[in-house]
Amino acid sequence: MDKGKLLTKPSKSSIASIKEKIRETVKTNKTIKTQALIEKLNPVIRGWGNYFRHSASKRTFTSIDHAVFEMTWKWAKRRHPGKSPKWIKSKYFQQEKNRNWVFKEKRNRYSLFKMDSIPIRRHIKIKGEANPYDPKWYEYFTERAMKLQKQNIRTRQDVLWIEQKGICPACQTELDKGEEWHTHHLKPKSKGGKDNLENLILMHSVCHRQIHANPNTRILAAGCFTAFYRCLSRMR
Repeated sequence: MDKGKLLTKPSKSSIASIKEKIRETVKTNKTIKTQALIEKLNPVIRGWGNYFRHSASKRTFTSIDHAVFEMTWKWAKRRHPGKSPKWIKSKYFQQEKNRNWVFKEKRNRYSLFKMDSIPIRRHIKIKGEANPYDPKWYEYFTERAMKLQKQNIRTRQDVLWIEQKGICPACQTELDKGEEWHTHHLKPKSKGGKDNLENLILMHSVCHRQIHANPNTRILAAGCFTAFYRCLSRMR
């Protein structure tokens, strides 16, 4: 109980089931490339986490992440039985932003999704006396729908990803949700650019670094690409 409220959480059998599914995926893919394994695991981890994100399960998410780490560590060790733990960490586990021991290879943007990165969102309950067919409750249900929508679009990156159709405007390839993304200012903040959506584009971290290294050759294409999609979305 939490402040008089009943909190639900995933059952023990459900937790055991997701761990077993991940374990079986890792076990049956001993020889595939790291990126291929990540592409198999990420939808499973993200899907289960999103399903239970309305539950009081942050501790559960962390526990599952730890179990997944142990599975991927064993997977990496089996591939290189003669290598030291330091060598294995250097090859398969990197630092990414404020996260350490991220399962990914060097010079590869694909990383394993962490379930505890999913924010816990309490389910918005409907008042017992509320009637969707009664006009006097219209404003209540409208406000509730808006709250649910805001929960699903959690960050500016989510909004940009949807607006750009999941495409990086610099390289015109998919922005996979297992990758690291950067938000780029079309007009730099040092020149008066703001943090509003009209001045932002979402791109791969690698593409973002390339733009800052050589802005004259890439930034115009990125800006035109984003403008095209924004114009298209307004026409619909």
